[in-house]
Amino acid sequence: MTGILTVNFMPAMTSGSVNENGREKNLPDTQNISLKIREAWRYEETGHDSALIIGKDLIRQCRKLVQDFPGNRNLVIFAGKQMVSSLRCMAQMFRGRGEIFQALDFYCRSADLINALLRHPLIIKDSSETYLAKKNLSVSYNQIAIIYGEHGNYNRALDYFFRSLRIGEATNDPVKTASALTNIGSIYGKQDDHDKAIDYYLRALKVLEPTGEQKGPGVIYGNLGLSYSKTGDHAKGLEYYYRALEIFRKSGNKRWLALNYHNIGNTHLLIAKEHTDEDSARVHLSQAGSYITEALGIRKSMNDPEAIASSQISLGNYYVKERDYRKAFDYYFEGLLAASKSDIPEKIKNVYSDLSDLYSVAPSLPDTPGGKMLNAEMMRVRSLIFFKRAIFFGDSLVNEEKRKDALRKEFNYTLEKREFQLRAEHDRNMAIAEERNQRQRLMFWFAITGLIIAAGFAALMVNRFLVIRGQKKVIARQKSEVEEKNLIIENKNKQISQALQDIRDSAEYASRIQKAVLTGEEYLRKTFPPRVPGNAEKDTDRFFVLYRPRDIVSGDFYWCHRLKNGTIIWAVADCTGHGIPGALMSMIGNTLLNEIVVEKSVSLPAQILWELRNSVMQSLLQGAETGERRDGMDIAICSLTGIGDPNITLEIAAANNTSWITLFSGDIIEVEPDSMPIGFEEGKMDIPFTAKTFHLHHGDMVYLTTDGYIDQFGGPKNKKFTSKRLKTTLSSLRGIPPLKQKEILENTLDEWIGIHEQLDDICVMGVMV
Repeated sequence: MTGILTVNFMPAMTSGSVNENGREKNLPDTQNISLKIREAWRYEETGHDSALIIGKDLIRQCRKLVQDFPGNRNLVIFAGKQMVSSLRCMAQMFRGRGEIFQALDFYCRSADLINALLRHPLIIKDSSETYLAKKNLSVSYNQIAIIYGEHGNYNRALDYFFRSLRIGEATNDPVKTASALTNIGSIYGKQDDHDKAIDYYLRALKVLEPTGEQKGPGVIYGNLGLSYSKTGDHAKGLEYYYRALEIFRKSGNKRWLALNYHNIGNTHLLIAKEHTDEDSARVHLSQAGSYITEALGIRKSMNDPEAIASSQISLGNYYVKERDYRKAFDYYFEGLLAASKSDIPEKIKNVYSDLSDLYSVAPSLPDTPGGKMLNAEMMRVRSLIFFKRAIFFGDSLVNEEKRKDALRKEFNYTLEKREFQLRAEHDRNMAIAEERNQRQRLMFWFAITGLIIAAGFAALMVNRFLVIRGQKKVIARQKSEVEEKNLIIENKNKQISQALQDIRDSAEYASRIQKAVLTGEEYLRKTFPPRVPGNAEKDTDRFFVLYRPRDIVSGDFYWCHRLKNGTIIWAVADCTGHGIPGALMSMIGNTLLNEIVVEKSVSLPAQILWELRNSVMQSLLQGAETGERRDGMDIAICSLTGIGDPNITLEIAAANNTSWITLFSGDIIEVEPDSMPIGFEEGKMDIPFTAKTFHLHHGDMVYLTTDGYIDQFGGPKNKKFTSKRLKTTLSSLRGIPPLKQKEILENTLDEWIGIHEQLDDICVMGVMV
């Protein structure tokens, strides 16, 4: 086990003042923002969604501060720090819930914001503020690197650790410099490049030792001990383990003290096994037993089951070497019990393998602790049983490693795809620049050719000197005009390129915001519990969401909430337009649904649609007298009670969005919507929405979809997919797990689109009751 040195981020500057008196004349009171940031961090510790809601609201308020008071340096600095703190708070919340992509996105956004602050004209000349900003940037880089390292992307992890290192060196911060060097060494250690790991650990020590700091050198000494042992230099490994031991004895840090006792004991045990001199082996063996026993005592006092299991198994190995097979048997079984309680497959596999070897060499042992002694034949049988169990857990570990490897590949694929898009954009810009340069070179050579021709005519036609001189002046004037036009074209091209980049950046940023607002997959999984609780087999989810924006952001959105009484309400909506206008409408719709269902506790689908229509009209200032565009949305909303019980009731209300229910018996029900939208429509404002009620059984499926799927053009004749074809496809999915249904729907859509383009945003949500 190698130690990672981290500098923990505390919530940024939370004082409520922007000057000595707490408030300048005509400036806003920042105390409320300071209180909210503390509240967000409290929610982050529990993983509650309120941390996300408060964090986003804080960022909005801080941006408004900067917009309203762009020249106030104190407010700009205050707002910047609070936005960085909010982004990190949301990143921490997502990371704690295992939503790694969202966590990584928010950490990257915090780093981007700090870099923007470092370029701000009000901050760039303040050495104290730039120093603090760079230290915070180092923290963000560290967190990003740790996530990459945890998911096996060691190259990206090293990239960000080196960025953190450069900041530590530039700010003359020995703690951050040593932390980055140690983390770089740990990454090399994970790749079994122990020579490089040792080099970086020694550099970290050289930086940190003059500061008098204790824990950091202790961790590094332990890492050096492990790296030297891995290279086979056990003597050097013990030397650094003993140094670490001395530090942690003084500081009283039990965890690291026990770890070093344990590592020293195991190292002596390895030396004893390798020694040919029996007396020297006996000395090392005795020391191995003492140190491992000491580690076990400390770990029992800390009640750390995984660490206890490690020490108990090591003591079993020690007593095997001592030929005290009965004690080895007792410690192996204690280690097996501790590892099983903590569900540590690797240790369970190892201890079963050790027990198999023990039963094959010991003369006689009991079948279980306190059991009867076995004869030679039963000893062989027990050895075989434990050998088979070791193989079983070994296979489980291989399967788990394959699963983790698949997750790492998916993680890295997503990141590589994003980088590929950025590189493609860069290549396009370079191609445009090269085309412009080539055009300028052609015009240059045209001008040179004209001058040569003019000179030739001058030599041959001296008598027409005055005419040619006039022609040369015309050519020179034209050249000047061409160059001026080229300069204008070049400036226009730069402006267009910058505008396009700004639009893309805005769209990407809007996409990240929209994804954060959409209901998270983990929340959906908690709301619709798996069909087989606790089953390790995949594809046991009760739901799927097929979500494909036509552009970077989408006018379609999905939403879900579980009420305290167990009723589940979910919706799929298609807002007016797509791209950024549609995304803005989807944000409004999402916010209004939260307000109606979560805050006002409206739970009937028809009533929710009525409230939603009124809220949309009020938000968009719609009415018969305005004569403005009738923006709004089409939506279907469901209410489900009794999921998991024999009696399941589904209520559906819809505005222009058709829904389907496939029964496990094989029938399919098409649920027609009310023919009116969410938004203003002449003559229909007093007409209430209607709801339809269905009594369902386990295995029935409910599908909500926007019109993007059925209106997509494609196929051999480039026609619409149609509602009829979708109904047939859904009928064929009966009895298939939801995630497999999603895959079939995606493949069907891809085959239909073929070489054509996606015409509209697409969203399909399926739920198995």
